[in-house]
Amino acid sequence: MMPTKKYAYAQTSNYMHYKDYVGSLEFSEEDAIFHGRVVGIKAMILFEGIFNVRIESELHRKAALAASAQGVSLNAFVVNAIRGSLAT
Repeated sequence: MMPTKKYAYAQTSNYMHYKDYVGSLEFSEEDAIFHGRVVGIKAMILFEGIFNVRIESELHRKAALAASAQGVSLNAFVVNAIRGSLAT
C-alpha cells in the first residue's frame, strides 16, 4: 500500500538507528519509492577518533584557560563539551 499525501514526507529526512549505524530515509512522491543511505560512511572509512577543528584564536584561548582551570587537557575539555552538547 502506497502512502497517501497525508502520510508522505516527500522532502523531509527521517533517521533510523540500527546497532552502531544511522541511516536517512526519504519518500519520493514522484517516484513512489522510499530511498535512503547510511550516514557517516564514506566508502569503508570508519570514524577514527581524530579530527581537527579550526576555531577563532580567542575561543581557543578561552577553552585552554577553562581546561586548565578544570585541571584537564584541552582535548578532554573538548570531548566533555561535545558529550554535553549531544546529551539528551
